[in-house]
Amino acid sequence: MSKVKAIKCPNCAAPLDLLGGGRVNSIVCSYCKSIIDLNRDYKVVGTFKYIKAQHELPFEIGMRGVIKGVEWTIIGRVDYKTQEFPFEEWSDLLLFSPLYGYAWLTYENGHLIYSKRVRDFPLVSWRELSSFETIEYNDIEYRYADDYLAKVTYVEGELTWIAKLDDVTKYIDFVSPPYGIGAEKSANEVEYYLSEYLKEDDIYKAFDAQKVQQPEGDNPLKPFDRPFFRELSNIAFIFLFIIIAAYVEFRFDGQGREIKSFTATNQKPVVTDFNVTSNKYLVNILLKASNAKSLNNFKIDILKDKKDFFGFDKSYAYKSDVGKLSSSWERGAYSVSAFINIDKLGKYTLKVTPVNSNLSSKVYVRVFEEKARLNYLFYFAIFTFIAWIWYKILYLKNSIGSLLPANILWSIVMIIVIFLLAIYT
Repeated sequence: MSKVKAIKCPNCAAPLDLLGGGRVNSIVCSYCKSIIDLNRDYKVVGTFKYIKAQHELPFEIGMRGVIKGVEWTIIGRVDYKTQEFPFEEWSDLLLFSPLYGYAWLTYENGHLIYSKRVRDFPLVSWRELSSFETIEYNDIEYRYADDYLAKVTYVEGELTWIAKLDDVTKYIDFVSPPYGIGAEKSANEVEYYLSEYLKEDDIYKAFDAQKVQQPEGDNPLKPFDRPFFRELSNIAFIFLFIIIAAYVEFRFDGQGREIKSFTATNQKPVVTDFNVTSNKYLVNILLKASNAKSLNNFKIDILKDKKDFFGFDKSYAYKSDVGKLSSSWERGAYSVSAFINIDKLGKYTLKVTPVNSNLSSKVYVRVFEEKARLNYLFYFAIFTFIAWIWYKILYLKNSIGSLLPANILWSIVMIIVIFLLAIYT
């Protein structure tokens, strides 16, 4: 446990407690906000008198708690704000242990990060460090995350240096969640810190502190944890495998058998019979023309025992409870396909009638039985593929960050989806 040394503020004579050991160089009076240099006979070298903390923290100076098996005392606080958009703010809480020295507890939008200085980091220049995409330390590879400038906006309590308002520090961050390597360059030196993302509930309990907010937004050190999307992705992968297997099976087993084919023209209606001998899958009627005008000039009717059973033309399909167009009969379409569910086997009559007998046109008609309709299965596969890949995108975004932004990843996925749709259609 740290020993408490009491002094008086040279500006307002308020009693001040020194908690932080021999390396403390300054303390900010909690009453008059004077910055006191402990190495210059307690000289006042600045003030935060008219500066207020930017946000309320659940932790206070003097609190004790255990982090990583070590009991720490909070002895100081420094608030920072980045100098470029997007502007970010955070608070660094200086921790002290008589046996383990100093460490930091960072509070940023509810996220908590523990950092301790490392002195065996490879010797590289700041310029070299800023050019690295990845670095390796203690057999862990860290990827570049960000570099930025931040200035001091508020100080409270004890520090191992003298921090003044608007002091600027340069930062370079490398991450390998939940760990990170941070390089800090001030006017005097470059320091390196090993950081670790902490579970906030454990820290609040350790310091007997009251949580004031839930963690907001992303933090580059936060381990990727999306249990709902992970489970959705796992389930989607299983379904995707089943769907692909079913698609391959139906593609071959349900490719159909042609039972009728002929060409109809605008000269006169064509009436012909066809026999349905199996209801294993569906009956498929396919119309193809050389141009859209020819296709649009015909309508199709199917009769059973001289009664209307199903029919369609460019405007609509009727008797749709037994059949459905599998491809849109659009204005510019050259072909159209209809699938019909026929339970009762036997003879059916197919009638192809020209709408305008004066318009030169012809259409090639083919009728298949035992034809599997794969449209819905294919689109379901696309939907399931997206459900599966969504988690992977989130994971990659967290894992490789700026090396491959999420919008590029999503673009790749959409290109794959569009390519599959184009091949299928």
